[in-house]
Amino acid sequence: MMKIRSMTAGLLSAVLIAVFSTTAVFAQEGGRKIKMLGNVAEGVSSRISIDQIEALGTVDVNVDNPYEDGAMDYSGVMMDVFVEGFGGEDVQKIIGTAIDDYRIEWTREEWETLPIMFVTRVEGERISFEQRGPMRIVYTEYDPTQKVYQDLIAKWMWMIVTIEFE
Repeated sequence: MMKIRSMTAGLLSAVLIAVFSTTAVFAQEGGRKIKMLGNVAEGVSSRISIDQIEALGTVDVNVDNPYEDGAMDYSGVMMDVFVEGFGGEDVQKIIGTAIDDYRIEWTREEWETLPIMFVTRVEGERISFEQRGPMRIVYTEYDPTQKVYQDLIAKWMWMIVTIEFE
């Protein structure tokens, strides 16, 4: 019985070391990579890093978050810039998929008329998995008194791991 517990403890230690090592590698490499599908621009890899996303040019905003207590500082890339940087010609729709397979769609009309941000940092720090990262969606002019934002509240998204261009 003692030998089995000792082996289990050893296995658990090995797994924990692997998890913490992987986390450190992700942090050094700019976090997890986002899978890219569909009509991507020529030369865009099937997986892009947060560093590559931020290289498009980040914007800093302070936004009231309906899922948090009050306003927070966000940094990221606006959706129209993201599509221009990574999407192929004539992209009409983006589909984001979260780690739990939750899917949201945005149309060209939405990202051309509403300021939608792919958030890569909260309060100046990269978003870890534990903080619902590596990437989120925020509506930068969110106002809970406006009907358009009340209707779009379900399109705030976090833990995005895949983006598909159509």
